[in-house]
Amino acid sequence: MRTLVRHSTVADPVPNPDTELLFPPRIIPDLESLRDGPWRSLVRRVTAAPPASPERTAFVLLMARLNNCAACHAGSYRALQGCTRCSRQSILRRKESDEELVALFEAARAEVEMTESSGRDQGS
Repeated sequence: MRTLVRHSTVADPVPNPDTELLFPPRIIPDLESLRDGPWRSLVRRVTAAPPASPERTAFVLLMARLNNCAACHAGSYRALQGCTRCSRQSILRRKESDEELVALFEAARAEVEMTESSGRDQGS
């Protein structure tokens, strides 16, 4: 009995160089112009913060949650579009007000600071 091997003519998706495992901090400045007022101020503040600051870490956590980065995988539409486009669309489609998004950021920052302080307490 002969077995036929069928080769697919569809190429595997080419990885987008803009796609990473989690929200990349390098695209934070790209999100500034998407909304006005409090959102714009928040993005400016986070962009000016040092790379290892709680503000920067909290913003990455916020965006990873809003974008649902944990559910993204190489074959997904979001991954094929890249992190910049995914993040921009996520922010533009949010129903929350700027103030609510800032409140979500503040909650993420409190979580980051609590985690950092508990890590320091355990290391002592």
